[in-house]
Amino acid sequence: MYKIIGGDGKEYGPISAEQIRQWVAQGRANGQTKVQKEGGDFQPLANHPELAAFLVGAGGASGFRPLTSQAAEVPLPADLLTRDFDLRIGHCLSRGWDLLKANFGVALGVLLLYGLIIFCLSLLGLIPCIGILFSIASMVMGGPLLGGVLFFHIKSSRGQAGGLEDLFAGFKRNFIHLVLAQVVQGILGFIAALPGIALTVTTLVLMGFFTGGIAAIKAFMESSHPSGPMLVAVLAAAAVFFVTVVLPMIYISTRWAFTLALVVDRKMDFWQAMVTSWKVVGKHWWKTFAFIFVTSFINLLGFCCLCLGALVTGPWMIFAYACAYEELFGPRDGAAAPHA
Repeated sequence: MYKIIGGDGKEYGPISAEQIRQWVAQGRANGQTKVQKEGGDFQPLANHPELAAFLVGAGGASGFRPLTSQAAEVPLPADLLTRDFDLRIGHCLSRGWDLLKANFGVALGVLLLYGLIIFCLSLLGLIPCIGILFSIASMVMGGPLLGGVLFFHIKSSRGQAGGLEDLFAGFKRNFIHLVLAQVVQGILGFIAALPGIALTVTTLVLMGFFTGGIAAIKAFMESSHPSGPMLVAVLAAAAVFFVTVVLPMIYISTRWAFTLALVVDRKMDFWQAMVTSWKVVGKHWWKTFAFIFVTSFINLLGFCCLCLGALVTGPWMIFAYACAYEELFGPRDGAAAPHA
């Protein structure tokens, strides 16, 4: 990992060699740009053999143009919908771990503050009469707050300094569309699940689960030795529910996995972000699903360690997500698109 001195005299990083390669290709860094390798001193980029190779064929530049808060708002690559990508799970996890080590304190603070706000709103939602107001507030604030969490991690992955205030960036960066993205995805997901739910209920009815009325249901639920026909009915309904509800939800949520990131980072409207995520992820759905499955499993292991492990795996997996987001939607600077 490296750190770099920008044209404004400020220090950026830690960043990877790949990120430096991109900045050289963009003309934002040259051989005289001051770069520090982990554990070393700041030296001109050209003095680092592993980085000097990036200068070959790169156009001259006056120096590194520092990232700003507007850097995340550059247009998406023109070839986004036609180019290929290679989502390397191991690379994202490794890069995410490096980012975690460099930003652990702030990242953990952002995540804990997010969890505390959501938890408090959930508790207040249980208050009789006025609880509905807090439930609505939770629904409205959920998207922008989660967008703020993603914004902090995406900024950090680009070498930009971030802080706890980034958690609330979603209230200034596309607030309405962050709310709509969260709500509309939930509504469309529920609509997509309705046929499966109806088919599950139909399966139960046709197999006679409700034969005998409420008494039979109660007897089945309380019995330690359920009757064969009722057990078969329940297993059949569970299989139908898994195939017609769970699997479609997994498929849909995977294709929309980067919607909020696009809304908060690129300031896209919610529908455009949903369509863009859907199209890009659709090129390699299985790779994206494998990435989500692995990161979710690691998070689950963190929660199993008395929940304390999640204090590490939580921010680590979001950093990995930010790296995956950059791989799918970031610029390639003319480099050939990787192939599967």
